[in-house]
Amino acid sequence: MKLTKLERLNLINQYQILEKLDPNENYSSFIKALQEGYEAHYSDLVEWLYDDFPKDKSDFVVDVLEMYRRIIFSYNALDDKGDLNESRIKFHGFDGNNESSYLGYASYFINDLGRYDEIRNNTEFRDLNSHRPMIDNYMRKLSVWKSSLDVDNLTLEEIQNILNT
Repeated sequence: MKLTKLERLNLINQYQILEKLDPNENYSSFIKALQEGYEAHYSDLVEWLYDDFPKDKSDFVVDVLEMYRRIIFSYNALDDKGDLNESRIKFHGFDGNNESSYLGYASYFINDLGRYDEIRNNTEFRDLNSHRPMIDNYMRKLSVWKSSLDVDNLTLEEIQNILNT
């Protein structure tokens, strides 16, 4: 990571302010690395920052959440639910080991932003960790859902087709 002298000066000032605000935290190694220009240690300043989560991945997660919202609303509106039970329509989340950025965004969107209450209230996986890869499964389900005649008002057969995909 490259920093100009002005950027380094700004960061030094910010760390000095933080040091005054919170004397229990030790920012001196960051300040020294910036003052001395130890470029190899600049990455230490941001090691806790995650890589960007691209918009297309965010859109995918929101599409999956929207599909489950429509499944839940449609299921609740059905007079005859057939042999379909509520446990089948639950959103299972994403795999914490292999899809952690998707899991993190879904959790942020549902829990931190307070969206999709019907999913939060209708899932047994409060942490949204499916403990198995789900992206390919959701891609297939989305394809079936988007081909439905009315994605907002699904029939029992359409719900079953989506879930069985």
